[in-house]
Formats: sequence, structure tokens, C-alpha cells
Amino acid sequence: MFFSERKGASLVEMGLLLAFIAVAILSTVSSVGQNISALFGTVQNTLAAHQGGRSSESVYSPLPDQPNDCARGNVSAETVSLLNSWVAGVLPARTQAEWCSLQSLNVSGGTITTVIPEVGQLTSLTSLAVSNGQISSLPENIGYLRNLQDFFGYNGRLTALPQSFVELTSLVSIDVHDAHLTTFPMQVIPLLGLQRLNLTGNDLKEIPQKITEMTGMRQLLLRDTGITAIPAGIADLPNLSLLDLRDNPDLVVPAEICALQGRVVLQLDTGKCP
Repeated sequence: MFFSERKGASLVEMGLLLAFIAVAILSTVSSVGQNISALFGTVQNTLAAHQGGRSSESVYSPLPDQPNDCARGNVSAETVSLLNSWVAGVLPARTQAEWCSLQSLNVSGGTITTVIPEVGQLTSLTSLAVSNGQISSLPENIGYLRNLQDFFGYNGRLTALPQSFVELTSLVSIDVHDAHLTTFPMQVIPLLGLQRLNLTGNDLKEIPQKITEMTGMRQLLLRDTGITAIPAGIADLPNLSLLDLRDNPDLVVPAEICALQGRVVLQLDTGKCP
């Protein structure tokens, strides 16, 4: 009798032990699975960040609809006051109607050190110049200037272009020569209407392969940018008329680029091509 009871108890204890072991195994597997899932997610994000550019590239989130701007005709008196205060001493004060009909805004030089977000409400702008001054960054609201055709930010302190530049599909020319850019501005790659890109004098170090997708490009100026290589596919850009690669002493020029001589204006240092 005692033996039977003891045997039954042993079976129960063994069952409990096996159940405990099973729970522990499942918990461990679940934890490992979560870790693997997290690791996989990190790898996916890293790969996504590397696509089309350098590892520091981030995924762009489109700008939300702007409730107030000149296109809607509801720019507030407060916005007009902020704009006039911003340009005080550099440009004359303007009325709401004058700001909203403005097509060219030049705040180059002078004492202006920032570009206020309210500039994004000036949807009639076709030209914006922030050159020869102390401006080092631009607000993402610049992306609302969908009619902008020409941007000038040369001889200044710009270190990067806003990610929202990808929204500026009317851009024809970007001139940021001798600024302080340290990487190629990947956000301009989708701008298929862009015809002139001047990055002269910026320490870019490398040019991405995706530049070969910019089929509207006519003039590409990469003089003194510290590059050592150039994508051969640039030679296939159908509208290219000028390529400036001077003052890049370590640049190795592909044969395809050298073959452009006589077909486009190809500016190179002596001895770079046969």
C-alpha cells in the first residue's frame, strides 16, 4: 500500500518536473525568438539606410499638408509680422499680398543667420538665395515651396540640404558651391527635372551610383570635391553637356567618362584621360 502511494507520488513529482522543464524551454525559445526578431529588424533598418547612399541616410517621411500658405490665401498677420522681423535691416517690409506674390527671395550675406519656417508658406517663390552668409541649415518647411526652380546656397555655411528637398520637383538648378557639405545630398536624386547641380568645393569624398538616375542633368560640377572615383554610368546621362571634375588629384577617371571628350564639355586635370 505504502509502495503504491509512493509510486504514485513519484509519478506526480516527475510530471511536475517535466512540466517545469517544458515551461523553462518554451520561455528560453521565446526569448531567443524575440532577440532574433529584434536583430532581424535592426538588420533590415540598416540595409534600408544603406540603399541609395551612405549609411547615415535616413528614411524620409513626406511633409504633412500645410494648413496655411499663400496658395490657400490664408497667411496670417502674425506670419507677415514674423517675416518682416526676419528680414529687417536686409530687405524692406512687405504686406501680405506682396509676400504672397513674391517669386524671388534673396537673403544672401547680411546678418541673417537662420531661415524661419514661415518661408515655407511663400508658395509663389521660384528662386531662393541664402548664399554668402552665416546660414548653416534650412527648415524642413522649405519642402512646401513646390514652385521653386532655382536654389542658391553657395559660399556659405550650409552643412546639408533638408530631406524635404525631395519634394521640390520643380527645381531646375541647385548651386551650393563652396559651402560646407560633407556628403552628397541624396535627397536630390529623385529630382528628374534638375538640370544643373554645382557641388564644387564641398568635401564630398564620394559620388553615389544613383546619380546615374538623374536623367535630366545637363551640367554637373564636381570640381575640388575630394572624390577618388566617379560612376562610369554618368557617361550615359542623355542630356549631359558639361561635366567638371577638375582639382580632384586622386580621381581615377573611367574610360567611359574619358570617351565623352568631344561630345560634351569635359573639364579634367591634365593627364586624367589619354
